[in-house]
Amino acid sequence: MGACCSHQEEEEPLLPPPTPACRDRHVFIQPLAGLVASSLPVVVRLPAMTATPAPAQSAAATADQISWLLASAPPNTPDGLRFIGLDTEFDGPLLGLVQLATNARCLLVVVAKPAKNTHRRRSPNKALDGLLRDPAIRKTGCELTKDALLLFSNFGHILRGGIDLTHVYSPATLKSTSRDTKGLFTLFSEMYLPPGQPLRKDKAATTSRWVGLPLTEAQLCYGVLDAWVSYKVGIHDPSKIASAMVLDLTKIDPGLLNALADQNSAVLAIEDMQQKQYDSKFSAVKPRRDGKYDVINSQFRNKLQFKDAVLFHLASGQVLPGKVDVGKHGKTKTVKLDNPLKGACVVKNITVVEQGGSRGADSFLREVWVKLVLHGQLDTSTVPFFGTLCLSQKQPLGSASPAYDISGHDLNPSQTKAVSTMLSAQKPLTLIHGPPGTGKTFAITAAVAASISSADHHFYVLTCQTNAATRNLAVTLLKRGVTDFRIVVSDDFFVEWHEDQYQKIRDRVIQSSESRSQNFDKLIGPRTVVLCSLSQLSNSNIVNILQRRRVTHLVIDEASQMCLANFQHVLALYQGSLKRLTFVGDPKQLAPFGNEQHPAVESVFVRLRSDVMLNIQYRMPCDLGAFISAAVYNDKLVSHKKPREVCTVALINVTDGTEQTSGTGFTNPREADAVVQVIFNQFLTREFLVITPYNAQKELIANRLRDAIRKRHCQGKTDVKLAFADERVHTVDTVQGQEADVIVFSAVRTTEPGFLRNKRRMNVALTRAKDQLVVVAHMSLFRAGLGKKSLLGAFVREMEQVAPVVNSKQLSTGFKLDFKRKPTLFLHAAQKNHMHLAEPIQRAAGTTAFSSAGTEPKARGKHWKKNLKRNTRKKEKKQKADASRGSWTCPLR
Repeated sequence: MGACCSHQEEEEPLLPPPTPACRDRHVFIQPLAGLVASSLPVVVRLPAMTATPAPAQSAAATADQISWLLASAPPNTPDGLRFIGLDTEFDGPLLGLVQLATNARCLLVVVAKPAKNTHRRRSPNKALDGLLRDPAIRKTGCELTKDALLLFSNFGHILRGGIDLTHVYSPATLKSTSRDTKGLFTLFSEMYLPPGQPLRKDKAATTSRWVGLPLTEAQLCYGVLDAWVSYKVGIHDPSKIASAMVLDLTKIDPGLLNALADQNSAVLAIEDMQQKQYDSKFSAVKPRRDGKYDVINSQFRNKLQFKDAVLFHLASGQVLPGKVDVGKHGKTKTVKLDNPLKGACVVKNITVVEQGGSRGADSFLREVWVKLVLHGQLDTSTVPFFGTLCLSQKQPLGSASPAYDISGHDLNPSQTKAVSTMLSAQKPLTLIHGPPGTGKTFAITAAVAASISSADHHFYVLTCQTNAATRNLAVTLLKRGVTDFRIVVSDDFFVEWHEDQYQKIRDRVIQSSESRSQNFDKLIGPRTVVLCSLSQLSNSNIVNILQRRRVTHLVIDEASQMCLANFQHVLALYQGSLKRLTFVGDPKQLAPFGNEQHPAVESVFVRLRSDVMLNIQYRMPCDLGAFISAAVYNDKLVSHKKPREVCTVALINVTDGTEQTSGTGFTNPREADAVVQVIFNQFLTREFLVITPYNAQKELIANRLRDAIRKRHCQGKTDVKLAFADERVHTVDTVQGQEADVIVFSAVRTTEPGFLRNKRRMNVALTRAKDQLVVVAHMSLFRAGLGKKSLLGAFVREMEQVAPVVNSKQLSTGFKLDFKRKPTLFLHAAQKNHMHLAEPIQRAAGTTAFSSAGTEPKARGKHWKKNLKRNTRKKEKKQKADASRGSWTCPLR
């Protein structure tokens, strides 16, 4: 980090633009010239900046520089208070620039990038810390709580005397949950500029990177402008500032402040990694009479959304910016271009830009909650479960558990324990660990059915991260005979996109737009179960109803994929009635988005231990289940399905394929061809899914699958819809929670495995198959190359002993994979992994695996190979005899 502004004794006059020779000392702030009549911070002195800033332990602002800045900040109020505009620029949770401004001077502090993979807090700078801690110097800025937490999490700086302008001049007060707030530049324009001449942000500077790179002149200008505008808005109305709440972090408990800073870092990390730009999928662009354009979206994930900034790429080569300006739901969105074309045009592509950041009601309420806590307006000790989840406090135990009858719900032993734990009043906070296919949804719905049928009053809210997972919960409830529920579905997800998926429960669906009607209260009903996505729990209309109905039980499914920081405001919203909280998920599958890059992004399963693990899986065939149990779940996961003679897995070796970079991802065209060939040869009429690690490969496979379906249509075969190409091809990140009879996995990589080393991701990819799994890969990379230590490497080496291996060059038209098992001892491993057996398992490669009893491996004797063959013959006879007599299995789910 380096100090950006040198001390100067006198005010400097407006300087002309610098020559290249002195550019390292003076930067002329051209965008500020002539903005308003008052004096402006026109000069910023900078040291020479290199591409790699020298590492330092603190923001290197000197006492002389702070004094120089304060010399231009005379008292603004009768009681001697002085004002300084404060702002920060950052990339995710890392500070890049700290800006401090008065009416005539500005001090910029460039923050160096910390050492690689270092997330520890660096020591504070004494001079800067003294200014930030001085309560007689009011620091004004919009979203100041975010700046304060960044300064604390990066350097331990404590802010006192802060005034958050976000709510001071907006219709919505700090305590209000209304989103009717105004941005900093909007406030400045209304206060100082003529009507119709607003001050606009430099979008290029806004979306640029700030950490570890030499800052451009445009960035420096933007940094000065932000801080100066913060100052000007702050001093505009002294009476409002005098009555505003003051931010003072010294009054916050250190443990709570650390927790809030970590959560803020996690949220910023997630927002920073969210997709900033992508191509929208559309089927048509139609001009309107009013000069706007209707865009017909064709893919839900890449659809246009209200207020999205877009770029129209025309066939002529022109690129026209615009914005989605009509908020209606469905596939059609209306775009208004900044400069409308005269006449017809052909739109080849539409790019969505600036998609990252917080836009939903849940993000807004989370920020409001943090502001209330930091301003001392909300006591976290009254928020149920907050201390246990965030402050490592011991969970308070409740009274003795009431009795519920769960005997009629066909539960296996681990599910019975999970349901009993969920319903126990003695332990109100429960974590259920549910590996793939173990019946998490089945257990949740059993607990709800048993609870609401009792004499006690219960009001359940079941929530998931996605609308699709919430729908699965609702369908399973109906299968159990529970009809007293309602499910709230986002209009964006439902209207014209997924309505057909709700046919079984259509009479219980409430669209989110209906929550604004007077009938919403009647639709929910007096004693029922409400299902919705986590974001819908922050919908102000839903909040009002659920608070009045007094929610007693909150069950959060998919919890291992949710960042802990994203649902703590929910606990505060329903603290008046919430008695029990259950998290259900699998910490061995996908972590919250951003966890791999930022350790602050963590789920509740990192903070607390699971109470119960569901240990019987109903999805995967035995041999696949045996491998996953041994490699991922310490042999604690057993299979419900019986062993079978045919093989589950087929391996396709693409020897001539090469990985190719595509944006931030990779593609492998030969693998894409192999995947499409396998599907058309054998699985087109089966229930199948294609999974691949990279979005670029997903798009490539979908496009080639779409082309193949079109050729099929030309041949008069219309049994397969074009929509298959989008519905059946997924990335690992989007497929968790889904399953299919056949899974085709494309590994893509050929030189090194990249994030295929991630065990959680590969666990998801390999556990979706109910019947057969086809792995398409450059096998040598995972057999003996750099990927051999990955989960996929272990899988390839073990399955090559038993599964057919086909060279992709054999995949001619009509070629079908033969799932005949190779002669091997691996069949016995699958049999021994059947759920009721607990003896050691001998595997083909000479290794030993164990079932759920946790038996330790035996030492190998001198003649272990001969003994193995002899014992195998004996065991084979015994197993055939056992099979003929039958074996115990759990009741079907």
